[in-house]
Amino acid sequence: MLTYSDPNIRPNAVNHKVIAIIFFAAVSGCVPAQPLQTYQPIVDRPNKHFSSDLAECRTLATSAQAKYTKEQNDKMAANILVGIIGGAIIGNSYGHNGGYGAAYGAAAGVAATDTDLAANGPARIIDRCLVGRGHNVLSDLGKG
Repeated sequence: MLTYSDPNIRPNAVNHKVIAIIFFAAVSGCVPAQPLQTYQPIVDRPNKHFSSDLAECRTLATSAQAKYTKEQNDKMAANILVGIIGGAIIGNSYGHNGGYGAAYGAAAGVAATDTDLAANGPARIIDRCLVGRGHNVLSDLGKG
């Protein structure tokens, strides 16, 4: 079996770098585009019920955001696990260190996770909720 060994690379240093890259990639996908508490769509001629309607729509969106975030995190964890296992197997089958393949697989798992619903879905809920209550929302859905 062939193995890759480079005396100029310290394995622990590489592992710390890979872990840091995976961590920052995972965390960056979890940050919402704009906090729901400050999200304000552009509305043409808001009526007298706009403030109360916006507050009620924000409440609906906040409960949906918790659900979307949990689903995203569960999916990301599954993608990372599949990436680690698949990357390690592929890395070993090509005679390389399985750790490198696992690290690349984990990064691919993070990248494969769709973060749009958790990041922008709740703002779109606010917009659709306001439209359903008779307000003319002019901004792109979820963009404010």
